[in-house]
Amino acid sequence: MYGIPAVRPSTFIGGDRHGPLWDCRGINALVAMLISLWVPLKEIVLKGGLFVRGLMVEVIVKELPERPRPGEKVQLPNGETIRVRHVGIPWLLPPKKVCNDPECPWHGHLSVRDQVFTVVVERVHGRTATVIHEWLHYDPKYKRYERRRKKMHVRVPPCIDVKPGDIVYISETRPLGKTVRHVVIGKREDVTEVKSQVLRLEQQQ
Repeated sequence: MYGIPAVRPSTFIGGDRHGPLWDCRGINALVAMLISLWVPLKEIVLKGGLFVRGLMVEVIVKELPERPRPGEKVQLPNGETIRVRHVGIPWLLPPKKVCNDPECPWHGHLSVRDQVFTVVVERVHGRTATVIHEWLHYDPKYKRYERRRKKMHVRVPPCIDVKPGDIVYISETRPLGKTVRHVVIGKREDVTEVKSQVLRLEQQQ
């Protein structure tokens, strides 16, 4: 009755008292087709590819002699033109490398939110890293601060090189996986000094 899908008569070719005898010829053909498609895709993955919404994208990274500015267009070796975006954080500069990863906040279409955390990288596995976030939590009952820590899984863009022990900045973004909700947006050397507009007006006067 409920919860049991309807079965067409052509899906099984007979049966006995234990149940129908299913026709597996279509399933075997489907499995053979998937295996034939996976063999060439596996070679691309080993060369440094990326699956984005079911499509295979070859990730290309180009290192520049100088740090690009937001809004500047850079041409990759394959002829693709990438525009350097601004993530909305005035004290953070774009990385020196440029990539064509669609899930990169600087060169792709991934938008970040307001919260920015300073974390320490613990492990790096592929394009995902495990980081440790430590902060002080105020307890109003005892009127004291307690130290808290939390492990998080973050996405690492190809244009940012991180290793265990690095201090990086992460920002919240849309869900990128089962446990990935943040992305690395920069390192400590990417920070610049920002002066407010009021100080600039006072210096001009």
